[in-house]
Amino acid sequence: NDTRQTQTKETSVPRLAYPGMWWRVTVLALIMCSASPDKIGAIMWKEHPTLQALIKMVTSNRYRFPTVDCDKQERDDMKASESELRDEESKVTEMLFLPKPTEPKNAS
Repeated sequence: NDTRQTQTKETSVPRLAYPGMWWRVTVLALIMCSASPDKIGAIMWKEHPTLQALIKMVTSNRYRFPTVDCDKQERDDMKASESELRDEESKVTEMLFLPKPTEPKNAS
């Protein structure tokens, strides 16, 4: 069912990601890139950086991120960017799943 939801104490949140589906589509994209490297592969290489990194990993047989061809500056930039994204994801997760603090009631 496409409308799966994650249940929490206070609210129901739609499922945000389908990792199994993402990997299926990514494998199909890699196959299409290899079947037509001059057309599909070239477009995917330019327009999809994640797919570009996966192509580098598959062709070099080195499955590490950042990829092997990055210099120290690029590697540091990618690590900083990843750290920022992780922090942002944590904030979103807290906002969605942690209960909101209750305000103390004034004793009148």
